[in-house]
Amino acid sequence: MNENLSNRPKGRPLNSSNTLTRTIKKMIADIVENNLENLQSDLDQMKPAERTKVVVSLLDYVSPKLRSVETNDITDTAFKPISIKLN
Repeated sequence: MNENLSNRPKGRPLNSSNTLTRTIKKMIADIVENNLENLQSDLDQMKPAERTKVVVSLLDYVSPKLRSVETNDITDTAFKPISIKLN
């Protein structure tokens, strides 16, 4: 079923990327790629605390964020311990 017709008749299909956003992301990636040497030099000149802040902030762009997960799993809560006797 075409979600564009059913839920979003005047908009982009659900989960499709915005052309402008895609273009801007490419431009930013190009700027970073063309300035890697300068960025590394700048990082090398920073104090350890500043450098750590920058590196941690950059992690958002290269690794997925973790989300908390909730479950509504109803299981038997009776816990029966296992005992092992060692001689």
